[in-house]
Amino acid sequence: MVCGDCKKVFERKGWRSSTGVDRKVWQCSERYKVKRVMGCANRHVEEKTLIKAYLMAWNVL
Repeated sequence: MVCGDCKKVFERKGWRSSTGVDRKVWQCSERYKVKRVMGCANRHVEEKTLIKAYLMAWNVL
């Protein structure tokens, strides 16, 4: 997946909340190139959302 703002690739990240809930997200590789300094303004995409969109497109075929 390619970022629409800066044209860099998205990377898969694992996020864990303070309550221990794991989430898999995809975010632009330029988002936080330097720790705590935001680069690209594009937001992350939940992996569940990507899977759902892929399955919808596949079923249309």
